[in-house]
Amino acid sequence: MQLKTINKNQSILFLAQLPEPVHGVTRMSKQVFDLLTCMPGTTVEQIWGGSATSLENVGVRSTDKYIAFAKLLGTLAVRFVTGRRDDIVYTTIAPHGEAVLRDALVIATGRLLAKRVIIHIHTRGLEEIIAGRSALHMFTRWALRGTELISQSSDMINVVEKTDVFSRIHHLPNYVQDPGVPDTGVGKTLTLGFFGSLDPRKGVLRFVDVLASLKTSGIPFKARIAGRATPALNDDDIAKYAREQGVADDLKILGFLSDESIITDFFDGLDIFIYPTNHDLAPLVLLEAMANAVVPVAFDTGAIREMLTPEFADHVVTKTSGAKACIDDFCGHVIKYNNNRILLQADKQRARDTFLVRHSLGNFEQSLGNLVTMPKSAEGQPTAEHIASRNNEHTETA
Repeated sequence: MQLKTINKNQSILFLAQLPEPVHGVTRMSKQVFDLLTCMPGTTVEQIWGGSATSLENVGVRSTDKYIAFAKLLGTLAVRFVTGRRDDIVYTTIAPHGEAVLRDALVIATGRLLAKRVIIHIHTRGLEEIIAGRSALHMFTRWALRGTELISQSSDMINVVEKTDVFSRIHHLPNYVQDPGVPDTGVGKTLTLGFFGSLDPRKGVLRFVDVLASLKTSGIPFKARIAGRATPALNDDDIAKYAREQGVADDLKILGFLSDESIITDFFDGLDIFIYPTNHDLAPLVLLEAMANAVVPVAFDTGAIREMLTPEFADHVVTKTSGAKACIDDFCGHVIKYNNNRILLQADKQRARDTFLVRHSLGNFEQSLGNLVTMPKSAEGQPTAEHIASRNNEHTETA
């Protein structure tokens, strides 16, 4: 896949956090950063400060964060005073909690530093900012006015495109690397998996609860857990909890897997990926599961519903019915596939096909290239442009 060549050198100021910590948003930002850096005719500079430096500090106030953010604003102020300008500012927004004010300040400053400001949102929640009446909501709307929005959520786009806040709106689903053609076969016993940080908010203990409920129901299975230890939980804690729940003999705890080939090996032979998380915006691990022809089932958190697409809308478990009912919902999907292996094999292929059509590198790369090469929209003439419709255009490098 070739990217469109930019006629002149174009400078991009990348105001977004890169790993560490590693989570869906920072991983996606790193992927976008790498693509922009490799794009012909662009120079990219990344600056950031003021976010959590570990997963445990996400959502936690700290003096270090405030100091780092003040330094970031100071650096941007120097660029403004000295007349240093860029063609594009790329940044992200987290539409919940205190991060809204932080990101709104960055966006407002970015408008002073570049011809175009492109904001990438990886979750839902912007609807509240668009409709809200608080001082923070009004300030954020002012900061957003005239900028461009990238979103993978069609539902959110349908809301914000009816306003005059954004000059352009780009529909761009997230992507992961293609691991190659996976085996879509089904074994004699279902294999279930969880991959994520060993953080109670991520749902690793709920995954064990699902296994315990399945065992009580007499459903045979094999299971595996992989993920990085946290101050809250480590491998020994998970093993102890599994013993208490009576599923230790059915569960393998693989520890932290960092190498991409090992991650692919985690998915090898996996049938169903269960992700009962309360604490994610856009977990790329769900896309990795689908890329490996593994059927996903997850809580309705962040942009997970949009990531799984209408193809797997019924695999998104709502959290409004209580803890036991949620566990029952997860178990229901496993029992369904245990009773119908033909359906499981078909849905494994459907997961792979959904990844190829919607979440592949080729689609994302082409769309991002089209987006960056767009001219600045006319002042005072907001237009909603969905670049997803341009994915099939063939562009050549000059």
